[in-house]
Amino acid sequence: MIRACAVVPYFEHPHTLEGCVDALRRNGLKCWIVDDGSGPAAQAVAQRIAARDSGVTVLPHTVNRGKGAAVLTGCRAASRRRFHSRLAGRCRRAA
Repeated sequence: MIRACAVVPYFEHPHTLEGCVDALRRNGLKCWIVDDGSGPAAQAVAQRIAARDSGVTVLPHTVNRGKGAAVLTGCRAASRRRFHSRLAGRCRRAA
Protein backbone atom coordinates (compact mmCIF):
# COMPACT_ATOMS: atom_id res chain seq x y z
CA MET A 1 0.00 0.00 0.00
CA ILE A 2 1.29 3.45 -0.91
CA ARG A 3 1.16 5.99 1.90
CA ALA A 4 0.93 9.59 0.72
CA CYS A 5 1.37 12.79 2.69
CA ALA A 6 1.78 16.53 2.16
CA VAL A 7 4.84 18.61 3.01
CA VAL A 8 3.92 22.26 3.57
CA PRO A 9 6.88 24.66 3.70
CA TYR A 10 5.77 27.61 5.81
CA PHE A 11 7.20 31.05 6.52
CA GLU A 12 5.18 33.92 7.97
CA HIS A 13 1.84 33.28 6.22
CA PRO A 14 -0.50 32.53 9.12
CA HIS A 15 -3.59 33.74 7.23
CA THR A 16 -3.36 30.95 4.62
CA LEU A 17 -1.95 28.00 6.57
CA GLU A 18 -5.07 26.81 8.37
CA GLY A 19 -7.26 26.65 5.25
CA CYS A 20 -4.54 24.90 3.29
CA VAL A 21 -3.90 22.25 5.93
CA ASP A 22 -7.63 21.74 6.51
CA ALA A 23 -8.13 21.07 2.78
CA LEU A 24 -5.26 18.59 2.70
CA ARG A 25 -6.56 16.78 5.80
CA ARG A 26 -10.09 16.57 4.34
CA ASN A 27 -8.49 14.67 1.48
CA GLY A 28 -6.92 12.21 3.89
CA LEU A 29 -3.33 13.42 3.74
CA LYS A 30 -1.02 13.48 6.75
CA CYS A 31 0.59 16.95 6.81
CA TRP A 32 4.11 17.95 7.71
CA ILE A 33 4.29 21.71 8.25
CA VAL A 34 7.91 22.82 8.04
CA ASP A 35 8.08 26.18 9.81
CA ASP A 36 11.08 27.80 8.17
CA GLY A 37 12.04 30.24 10.91
CA SER A 38 8.76 32.15 11.33
CA GLY A 39 8.27 34.59 14.19
CA PRO A 40 6.38 33.72 17.37
CA ALA A 41 2.90 34.68 16.11
CA ALA A 42 3.19 32.59 12.94
CA GLN A 43 4.75 29.70 14.89
CA ALA A 44 1.77 29.76 17.25
CA VAL A 45 -0.66 29.28 14.33
CA ALA A 46 1.20 26.17 13.12
CA GLN A 47 1.42 24.76 16.65
CA ARG A 48 -2.29 25.39 17.27
CA ILE A 49 -3.22 23.46 14.10
CA ALA A 50 -1.00 20.53 15.11
CA ALA A 51 -2.36 20.51 18.67
CA ARG A 52 -5.92 19.98 17.48
CA ASP A 53 -5.13 17.38 14.77
CA SER A 54 -2.90 14.34 15.30
CA GLY A 55 -2.48 14.07 11.51
CA VAL A 56 -0.45 17.29 11.46
CA THR A 57 3.18 17.57 12.55
CA VAL A 58 5.24 20.77 12.80
CA LEU A 59 8.94 20.55 12.04
CA PRO A 60 10.64 23.83 13.03
CA HIS A 61 13.72 25.46 11.56
CA THR A 62 15.19 27.95 14.03
CA VAL A 63 16.21 30.28 11.17
CA ASN A 64 14.92 30.73 7.63
CA ARG A 65 16.84 28.28 5.43
CA GLY A 66 14.75 28.64 2.26
CA LYS A 67 11.97 26.68 0.62
CA GLY A 68 14.26 23.95 -0.72
CA ALA A 69 15.64 23.18 2.73
CA ALA A 70 12.11 23.18 4.18
CA VAL A 71 10.91 20.72 1.54
CA LEU A 72 13.90 18.45 2.20
CA THR A 73 13.28 18.53 5.95
CA GLY A 74 9.66 17.50 5.43
CA CYS A 75 10.42 14.81 2.85
CA ARG A 76 13.11 13.28 5.04
CA ALA A 77 10.80 13.18 8.05
CA ALA A 78 8.04 11.58 5.97
CA SER A 79 10.44 9.00 4.56
CA ARG A 80 11.61 8.04 8.06
CA ARG A 81 7.97 7.33 8.90
CA ARG A 82 7.51 5.17 5.79
CA PHE A 83 5.51 7.57 3.63
CA HIS A 84 6.20 6.78 -0.01
CA SER A 85 4.64 9.69 -1.89
CA ARG A 86 5.14 13.24 -0.79
CA LEU A 87 3.37 16.27 -2.19
CA ALA A 88 5.19 19.51 -1.50
CA GLY A 89 3.74 22.91 -2.28
CA ARG A 90 2.86 26.21 -0.80
CA CYS A 91 -0.36 27.59 0.51
CA ARG A 92 -1.76 30.62 -1.22
CA ARG A 93 -4.81 32.71 -0.67
CA ALA A 94 -7.56 31.88 -3.16
CA ALA A 95 -7.94 34.47 -5.93
